[in-house]
Amino acid sequence: MGALGVKSHGRVSSFDGDLTYLGKVVARLPVDPFLGKLIVMGYLFGCLRECVIIAAGLSLKNIHSRPFQDELNAYLSKVSWSYGTFSDCLAVLNVYDLWQGMKIRGEFLRPDSKNEKNWARHSYVQLSVLQEVHCLVKELTHRLEALKITAGCLHNTSRNDQTFILKVCFAGAFFPLYYKRNIPEDYEREMCRELSGHDPFTTVVVGGLPADTNILYDHQIRELFKECSQNLEIKYEGSKAYLQFPRTSGTSKKEQHFQAIPGECPTAMHLALKMRQVQRIRQDLVLTLYSPQEAQAKMKQVLGYNSEKSITLAASSDGALKQTLGSIHKRVTQPQLCRLKCPVLPKATNHTWSVYVTHVNTAGNFWVVSNEKSAAANLCYIESKIEYAIRNKQVPVLPRNHIIPGCVCLASYKEGDGMESYYRARIEEMHVGPNGSEEVLVFFVDYGNSEVTDASKLRCLPESVVEMNMMAIECMLAEVKPVSKYTHGMWDPEATAWFKARTLYKSFTVQIYSIVHGNLRVKLLEMEYGTLVSINNLLVSKGFAVKAEEFFLSKQNHELRALYSSQVEESSVCSDYSISSAFSSLSFNFETVPEKYASKRQLRGPDSPLLLRFVALTRTGGSKRVKIDSSSVNSTALDLEPQNPHDRLLLAASVTLDPSESSVTLRGTTLMPPIPGILPLCLLLFCPVAELRISEDGTHYTGALIGLGGDDEGHAIYPDDDIEISFDIPFLQDDLILINLIRFQLNAVLEEADTITDSILIPTQKKLRASVIKLLDEQRKYREPENFSRPYYWRRVPEEDILYPNTNGVLDESEGLAFPLHCGIFLRPDDLNEKILSKLNELKDLQKRLTTSGSLPFSKVNATCPVCCVFLETLMTLQNHFLSTEHQRKELHFKLSDV
Repeated sequence: MGALGVKSHGRVSSFDGDLTYLGKVVARLPVDPFLGKLIVMGYLFGCLRECVIIAAGLSLKNIHSRPFQDELNAYLSKVSWSYGTFSDCLAVLNVYDLWQGMKIRGEFLRPDSKNEKNWARHSYVQLSVLQEVHCLVKELTHRLEALKITAGCLHNTSRNDQTFILKVCFAGAFFPLYYKRNIPEDYEREMCRELSGHDPFTTVVVGGLPADTNILYDHQIRELFKECSQNLEIKYEGSKAYLQFPRTSGTSKKEQHFQAIPGECPTAMHLALKMRQVQRIRQDLVLTLYSPQEAQAKMKQVLGYNSEKSITLAASSDGALKQTLGSIHKRVTQPQLCRLKCPVLPKATNHTWSVYVTHVNTAGNFWVVSNEKSAAANLCYIESKIEYAIRNKQVPVLPRNHIIPGCVCLASYKEGDGMESYYRARIEEMHVGPNGSEEVLVFFVDYGNSEVTDASKLRCLPESVVEMNMMAIECMLAEVKPVSKYTHGMWDPEATAWFKARTLYKSFTVQIYSIVHGNLRVKLLEMEYGTLVSINNLLVSKGFAVKAEEFFLSKQNHELRALYSSQVEESSVCSDYSISSAFSSLSFNFETVPEKYASKRQLRGPDSPLLLRFVALTRTGGSKRVKIDSSSVNSTALDLEPQNPHDRLLLAASVTLDPSESSVTLRGTTLMPPIPGILPLCLLLFCPVAELRISEDGTHYTGALIGLGGDDEGHAIYPDDDIEISFDIPFLQDDLILINLIRFQLNAVLEEADTITDSILIPTQKKLRASVIKLLDEQRKYREPENFSRPYYWRRVPEEDILYPNTNGVLDESEGLAFPLHCGIFLRPDDLNEKILSKLNELKDLQKRLTTSGSLPFSKVNATCPVCCVFLETLMTLQNHFLSTEHQRKELHFKLSDV
């Protein structure tokens, strides 16, 4: 961690080392050494106050409470406190800051607000621990002042910049507790195979069902997962059930009290995965089985046939595609049979489409209706029929027993002028409102927006609009993604506001990239001054987005759309709709638990192939299983970019080893943004010693060996914590220079910490922050990692190729530096061999011309051999040199390496 130098009293030692300034500071703080280093990193980067609070919060008991039988809400509360940063450390900071702000403003003393204890209970915070944290913060601040370490004032610092720099401080403090994403070979294809082609961003899989009678347990499964979502679509295949959670743009009951978990995956999906980690809930994921006789009778009741025999149900009216339900057991249930038809999607032959934007969720996710005349006529017809029915009082109030998730109805929507209008809607969720009335979350199927409304205002759907297709179609921008440095895959509110102002209630042309699970991945085009302008590219140019690769299913559909005819496309859409509407869970009416047969079966899961799994980077840690503490905000972290080949980095504030020493549990975790190359760059920024690796031809860097260095024979000083890393980005000499510049500035501040003034410190902190932001650039391209032939061996670079950094004596290295500067390696240009051989051929041509022209042996040549770098003055020396064994050996080497 840099607290001890490699040398002890001038000698390299594996057991001891001289204290660096960093070590002297950490030794005087009453916290874990890693947390003491965090405080020092906060001082260096201009966020000392925040790091002191985080260190204090992680030193004591968990600041977040987990009441018994309320674990899911406690988890959502902690995720909310992290404010979308995927960091336990920042969740602690946010709780403390809000609590202190409320105390300073006297909000707990106001008669119309909650008192301190009620606020803590409602916020799932342990007030006594919070008060202990406050005492420790004051103690740490006092000790730091005695060391002349105080918090400076950095003006004009944005919250996004501060959050990102804090994460960089975590990376510096918690080295070497680094963990990278562990993915199988052919990751995306395996993920799709595991989910049978279902949408990985909305689906979890549950196993252990009776394969032949899986559909009979639909009601039990819905009861088990009702706390996650009331509007599940479940697809059964053999002993597995695929639970698909709805993407709703409105606010569910839980999200009214807690922030939604950032990303494309619904919060309900995270909750389902969390159920597996809570022992009390996991033990209750049990099915009560029917006896074989009961199961046979009920299957006959549901399907109208003997389940031992197969039956074929037509998936389309013309019999073009058929599905054998009895033989392969593919069945689909929904909470309520939706009588509305799916939206009409563009055909495979349609590469562009004219649309009208009706609703914007984020800058990359929005809803449209077709601008085709037929679609516009249908929408006008639907609105006129609803208006006529409402005016003539032909739509009664929706009966109470029909108010269930999945039911289609008419719901009111307040227009901009304050008038209420009714539109077709689908019920997503139900809950009791603040005043005790029943409220429902409805999705307006013709426009794409969702609203919470009073259940008493719902009306029955007129029969005249039942047969009309839903009009709203969900779209996502293709081949772009939000800037990850600040938003962790979420679109910045500023980007969404710009996109909404630019697109809402306007017509566009969309260039269709793919259609996956009913969602259009598109490039949004707008006519401007006679030319088409891409909204996707505008988001990139304004710094809101970066170019990105599409995920596997999208690329696959993109290729299929180019190959398949529109007839095949229409058949697949039709079959998907028909099978999806095959069963309604209401038709089963099996709400009672089986009585005659008491057998139980434990379900496996729920699970998702998107659930992030990690592996340690250190030499000894790589063989151990890595688990994330169940109370962490990252315990259900999902891979929102499975197509992104770059390594993901997870940091841990502390690690515990299980008694068998086969697995480790990570606590105080922080998931770093998916910035290209963030793993190797952070390693090189904060490691004690690094030896860079180069390619066999010596033209580029390929990786680095990270650790405490090696002895003169190349043996590691402390091999257990050595890290061999291969670069997944092009790493240039300029990057190494910038990294050394940052390390130089860190060392300079630490060396002068006793006497440095704010007039010098604050500009240095600003330079450090700007340099780190420049280094961690999102525009870096991917490079296939190249493994080193002799991993974990030091001193592999020839002495003559090492480029030593020169500090001109500015830094005092006698007591050891916390961040020694890295040595570079002399790199050959990519075309060096080609240029050398070309110069050599020119020299040989000169020799041939002089010899054939009868020139004297002492004729002046004054040339240099490009292979041997030997000056050749005369024709005789040139001829003798070409005949020498040394030259011929080097020439042969160059020719072979060029091949």
